[in-house]
Amino acid sequence: MQKANHKPIPKNHKEHWLLGGAYYLIKDPVNYLFVNMAKNDGIFRITSPVIKTVVIYNPEHIKYVLQDNNKNYTKSRAYKVLAGLLGQGLLTSEGDFWRKQRRMAQPAFHKERLNAMLETMVTCTQETIADLNTVKPAETTNIANHMMALTLNIVAKAMFGSEIPDNIVETVGRELNIANELALERVSSPVKLPLWVPTHKNTEQLRACGALYKVIDDIIEKRHKTSGHYDDLLQMLMEAKDEDTGEQMTDKQLRDECLTIFLAGHETTALALSWLWKLLSDNPDKKATLAAEVEQVLGNRTPTLEDLRQLTYTRMCIDEAMRLYPPAWAIGRRAIEADVIGGHFIAPNTNVILPVYCIHRSPELWDKPNDFIPERFDKERIKGADKFAYFPFGGGPRLCIGNNFALMEMQIIVAMLVQHFNFNLREGQTIETDILLTLRPKDGNMPMLVERKG
Repeated sequence: MQKANHKPIPKNHKEHWLLGGAYYLIKDPVNYLFVNMAKNDGIFRITSPVIKTVVIYNPEHIKYVLQDNNKNYTKSRAYKVLAGLLGQGLLTSEGDFWRKQRRMAQPAFHKERLNAMLETMVTCTQETIADLNTVKPAETTNIANHMMALTLNIVAKAMFGSEIPDNIVETVGRELNIANELALERVSSPVKLPLWVPTHKNTEQLRACGALYKVIDDIIEKRHKTSGHYDDLLQMLMEAKDEDTGEQMTDKQLRDECLTIFLAGHETTALALSWLWKLLSDNPDKKATLAAEVEQVLGNRTPTLEDLRQLTYTRMCIDEAMRLYPPAWAIGRRAIEADVIGGHFIAPNTNVILPVYCIHRSPELWDKPNDFIPERFDKERIKGADKFAYFPFGGGPRLCIGNNFALMEMQIIVAMLVQHFNFNLREGQTIETDILLTLRPKDGNMPMLVERKG
């Protein structure tokens, strides 16, 4: 495949004298990508002295990368940094190894299996309700912290069973947060010293990873020695066999998948919930509609599986929150071999950025793109919409394996918290964003007033 005879890819409109467009991508990624979305026809290249990078905005071309020709596009370099924390779990592994792991892990996330976890989700949410009831009426609380603790508790109980001690959950949460923050710093740093170089941050990351590995390895070892039956994700993964070879996961593979599920299974869900509470505070009419549905479907009781099918507006609110604030705000891929996208030549080893946040707010794809309008996700209105105009969980074969788990969990949490509380920002308060690998409130802080109902 030759470069000649293909349309040139437009380059970024603004360049740094040394670092090219990459400088502005690092400095202010979302605004930079938005400006170039408006100026270019669905694709542009970021000039850089180091890495060839293109950004794709066209949903059809995104479908091509994630689905139609997905085997030519591996995870981007950022995921290799995360592999230092997560090992070769589903988020970071590639090729035949990833395909084998995905086949073995998939049954643990079938909808029938998820239904059995509803009670765990309800119980953990009730514990958070009790915590929030201790907040004094005139004081704010960081709702993002509550969501992080809640989703971590749910994924821990789903992974290891309800009998796992609270101190183990706290240890995993603390060390995972430390290791994750340091890994994110490495992703964004232009200079990445190997982890064996004994800097303070490298030493701390290795310590935190070591503590996590020990906790999970001990649980796996204990599970091997017991004859009891466990109805949890770990047991499902331990019993899973490759349909072609009959192989089972090694203990290291089990640990890597556990870590991946912990990280991917709580932070992104907690962020989506945190942004939803902000959006509902900003849009009291939508909050009232949501509360009316919860009252009509549930009254004062806890939700059942059948209730979730009736909580349609609740689900619309969740979808709309993830449109406006997708936790994974961009997806990165790298071309293995030369390719052509939309008539444009893509060289081997080119980084490909799919800016989820920008596409979710594109005025060409969405009416009033910056407004919180849950009704746009009504089943009748969404029919015929471009599938890759909205893709908070990715797409293609690497669609997030836990998407149904997360959606079920969020519906339960939102419905139960709306039964008991109104969450409101103080008048005039604004929440800024931190653009890291995930889209977070600034400094992880979402201070809100807690108004009790009833």
